[in-house]
Amino acid sequence: MLGKVIVSGVSLILVVGVIIGVVATVNHSNGGSNGTESLSPQMKAVSALCQPTYYKDACTNTLSALNSTDPKELIKGSILAISASLKKSFNLTDDLLVKADNAGARDKTALNDCKELLQNASESLQDTLSKGG
Repeated sequence: MLGKVIVSGVSLILVVGVIIGVVATVNHSNGGSNGTESLSPQMKAVSALCQPTYYKDACTNTLSALNSTDPKELIKGSILAISASLKKSFNLTDDLLVKADNAGARDKTALNDCKELLQNASESLQDTLSKGG
């Protein structure tokens, strides 16, 4: 269970890196066509943002619900979705720490490290949101 929490925390941090990569790609792309001629403008924007991600379906489902073609709004929506997932994971580490009364010091330290990493990722996302306008 502890390993899953740590892997989950590290995965969330990697997702933040992917989002930053998407932002850089969107800011520097020329809008080339990737077989999206028949898609609506909103879905073209979503496809362009989700194309370089590892979890295209999750990305597409999250961003298509935003109903926007503005890349800044789509990125903001993705950051908010990631923040919500980080909050759930952070709360899970709190729950696990409460349940870890009988766990060894090593397990508690690992949970606290995971909690700290999740908090750092959350703060980085908030900084990104505040700088993005």
